[in-house]
Amino acid sequence: MTARTIVGLLGLVVLFGIAAYLLFQIPWEYGVGGIVALAGLLLIIGTNEPDAL
Repeated sequence: MTARTIVGLLGLVVLFGIAAYLLFQIPWEYGVGGIVALAGLLLIIGTNEPDAL
């Protein structure tokens, strides 16, 4: 592994850690609702546009 790969992986781990920390700060119902809403939006946008992501 190169240094860039390691730094990139560490950056992703830090971002996921911050996201998990913030999700635990709100009631779980809002977290689940937000994830479901984002998944629904990506599903709708992804079917209408070829380059949604």
